[in-house]
Amino acid sequence: MNYKWSFVSIKALTNPNQKHLIELKELAEKGNVRPYIDKSFPLSEIMAAHEYADKGREKGNVVIEIIN
Repeated sequence: MNYKWSFVSIKALTNPNQKHLIELKELAEKGNVRPYIDKSFPLSEIMAAHEYADKGREKGNVVIEIIN
């Protein structure tokens, strides 16, 4: 399977036994797929992150950083 320039959604690949999620994890570890992150926000700015995503102009994923 050729993943170059492919969009992969974890939501579309998961199932109750998570076989596809494990395959996706292995592909990511090998560098065959990489997430495209448009913008990251700290948890303290979660409202700003939602406002940004609600505009619908993001070009990739919007990430909320949760750090212990």
